[in-house]
Amino acid sequence: MLAPTSDGVTDGSLPVPPLLVQLPKELEKFFQESGYLSTTAEEERRNARLRVRQVGTMTMELTKRSEVLYSSDDFSAISSVLIKDLSRSGVGFLYHREVFPGESVQIQLKGRRLKAKTVRCRRLGPKCYEVGCLVSVVGRDTTA
Repeated sequence: MLAPTSDGVTDGSLPVPPLLVQLPKELEKFFQESGYLSTTAEEERRNARLRVRQVGTMTMELTKRSEVLYSSDDFSAISSVLIKDLSRSGVGFLYHREVFPGESVQIQLKGRRLKAKTVRCRRLGPKCYEVGCLVSVVGRDTTA
């Protein structure tokens, strides 16, 4: 797993914020899972999902709407997230607070930058939200 070092730096790149997600007990085997995820009949998936267990950095693109939605003292536009899964057209991650559908985000992961739009968010526990995004652009991360 790609994890921040004690000085908050990941693999020699720029410093990353601390990961604030608190995994609930039901997800204690989270890091032991690997491979492709199976799909159920009621899911409307376009592509297969691959389990990914990596720390990434999310930058929320602030708009007038998001400035109102996230106007608390503990909000930061740049945060660490725990990437759950990736597909050709989407990304799933765990985040420590709610993200509303329609919000645009950028996720940095292993030298790549994903531009995506949030399509769903579900609370799994205190400081643990499962967020699903539709990826619009994949490019190289030029900040590393």
